[in-house]
Amino acid sequence: MAKKNFAVFNKSLQGASHVKRGVKCQDCSFCGTLGEEYFIIVADGHGGRKHFRSDRGAIIACNSAAQKIWEYMRAPREIPDLMSEIIKMWRAEVDKDVAKYPWGKRELEEQKELLTEERFIELVNGKNNYTPYGCTFVAAFTHGDEFIAMQIGDGAFALVTDDGYYSWPMPESNYNDGNKTYSLCADNPMLDFRFIKGQGQPLAMFVYSDGIEKTYPNNGRDIIVLLDRLVVLHKGDSENKEAVVNKGLQYVTDNSESGDDVSIAGMINLSCEYVKPRPSPIQLEKEKNALLAQLREIENTISYNSDRRGDLSGNTFVYNSTAINQIDEIIARKQKEAEELRNRITEIDAKLQEFGEFDTGDNTMSSLFDDDQD
Repeated sequence: MAKKNFAVFNKSLQGASHVKRGVKCQDCSFCGTLGEEYFIIVADGHGGRKHFRSDRGAIIACNSAAQKIWEYMRAPREIPDLMSEIIKMWRAEVDKDVAKYPWGKRELEEQKELLTEERFIELVNGKNNYTPYGCTFVAAFTHGDEFIAMQIGDGAFALVTDDGYYSWPMPESNYNDGNKTYSLCADNPMLDFRFIKGQGQPLAMFVYSDGIEKTYPNNGRDIIVLLDRLVVLHKGDSENKEAVVNKGLQYVTDNSESGDDVSIAGMINLSCEYVKPRPSPIQLEKEKNALLAQLREIENTISYNSDRRGDLSGNTFVYNSTAINQIDEIIARKQKEAEELRNRITEIDAKLQEFGEFDTGDNTMSSLFDDDQD
């Protein structure tokens, strides 16, 4: 087996909305090495009033996972057993944290308002320590000629093969309850545990939180451009990598609807020749289907507003020029959005026929990561 030589990095950044509201960053990320083995970890605290110590829960999750992954590298075992050990250590460390920093008066007053009497009594008696520390978890690591990724809750694992194909091979969650996600604080976190194993040395692997996942959904062009720029950056000789990653992630949270915290950790194979991105046909089809769904929504909006405009302009009793002008503005804006979507769908269709590389240069994200002088 060829000697492994990866560059590893991690970065967590407080979300734009959290900065405005004075909320701590709920994410934590970590990376490390042991000999020729490498690992990357991201934990995302839930935030919110019931999870009032989830920032610490995420830190404890990263530390617990790092410890147990190090142990695995010395003494391999079944991957579900490894995840169970991480959960047990996380819970033990949470219990220690509560013992060291007991619930404060203000914390208890707020929880008394939120929780049922039964759950509040459990919290006071130390039988509900984990909910306040709740977080999700995703990690990846190398071991011998294998790579392994595992996950509980949301977030993502991205794989870039040595021939440049981008994929998100983690099985989807079996847990589906509206907008909720599974957590290390659940009664049985293993119900949502997923993992994959692969052979060989990929060009890169990434794990990242849902702050990035929600900003660039459907694993389409934008997230591939972001990850490709990170590959190029870490394979280059820039001495300012951390600042460039920070600037790129700041752009992500500043331009997302949620303004959530963002975290990413990655490992880039320095022994592997760089290849321009080649999205897999599965990912291209997923992106196309998502764009088609958006296009149908926009077309429905255009049709509805066109009907409304006809009703207003054709009926002298309800004629209102201001309302008609507003409707015209909506229709014009939506027609422009529809045209942009149709153009992107046409591009995807062409890529599916050619099935090759795509250019990442003409892109705001690309220019951010290329400018490493700031």
